[in-house]
Amino acid sequence: MTFRSTARRCAAVGAFLLLTACGSSGGGTTTTVYEGEFAPPDLYLGLYRVFGISGSQGGPEEVIATWTDLNVQPDMVIGSGNGNNTGAVGGGGGFAGGNTYFVHGDRRFGTQSDLDKRITSTGGISADGSVAAHVGIAPNAGPGVHLHLRKGSGLDDSILSGTYYFAAFGAQVAGVMTGSYWGRVQLDGMGAGSLLANANIEGVIAPPNNIDLTYAVAANGGVDWTFTGAQTMTGWSTAEGELVVLAGGTMAADDPLLIVMVREGAGYSDASMEGPWFLLGLSQEVGPNSYTSFTGSLLSNGMGAADVQGIANNEGTIDWTMPENVSTSTTANGGLTLTTGGGETWVGGISQSGRFGVLAGPTNAGSDPGIYVLLR
Repeated sequence: MTFRSTARRCAAVGAFLLLTACGSSGGGTTTTVYEGEFAPPDLYLGLYRVFGISGSQGGPEEVIATWTDLNVQPDMVIGSGNGNNTGAVGGGGGFAGGNTYFVHGDRRFGTQSDLDKRITSTGGISADGSVAAHVGIAPNAGPGVHLHLRKGSGLDDSILSGTYYFAAFGAQVAGVMTGSYWGRVQLDGMGAGSLLANANIEGVIAPPNNIDLTYAVAANGGVDWTFTGAQTMTGWSTAEGELVVLAGGTMAADDPLLIVMVREGAGYSDASMEGPWFLLGLSQEVGPNSYTSFTGSLLSNGMGAADVQGIANNEGTIDWTMPENVSTSTTANGGLTLTTGGGETWVGGISQSGRFGVLAGPTNAGSDPGIYVLLR
């Protein structure tokens, strides 16, 4: 499921994500506009934290994790951010300026250029506007994926409890090796937990590794996260605690990393996947050492089969991918396995409400590492 470019460029995503791709960013004031008959005017509004992971474009092997605070108002967006570029931590991470946010009636979400109104990034937003995701699709845009979580109130450590599925993508600064990670997280609701991780480090499948952790949840949903004896992360949780996104590390020489977690539930089956999902992700092609981000849709028939189609950004080359048939399997507690037509196996889970999902892998030796997020 590492989507590659085709000969057709600047096309449309079709079906669930019908829009005209290809555009360029421009200068000007960042504002918010709303289009579409069924998009309420306040769907994307308020205080958000945006987390991103991206790969280098046309240069040495680098992975950049970013975390940005946004105050989204009807006529402006004010933001400030930080990032970790292969161990170098500092300010400057942020949402691209000179673009206008849009929310369409079918909950397509993204930005378009203030100058020529062409779409510069696209993805999706949840029905309540609390979670959004997008990928840059302007020519020469860097490959990466960004997740927006709206800030809440009245939360504390107890919001994070139980078992979570997680997917992660980042780089090991020592040796600059890109990898994807997947597994389970156990949180006790009182600030402690453990993570059991498997990894694909540039095609080498690593054995499981158990890591203890501590965390603290602020009233607005902010999460401070520390892996014992290792690095610290900054994150955010939805109000229900079913989706958590973390980025970092926040200290110099930490590994750049994005972690997306969904809390498991009960009573799932293959039918739980039925219908359309926004699908976004980032992967590395190990051979040429290039990065590709993807934004598009996954349409499941609820019986273990799905179609995937969208736009790939291979280090600034923007192309429409060919449709791909995949198979999925869902366990009773939400564990999700996706197998491509080529035999790659991706693993993760869907959240207890069935609104969010994560995938990482592949679990096959010699495969290209990546991470994908599902949203509906």
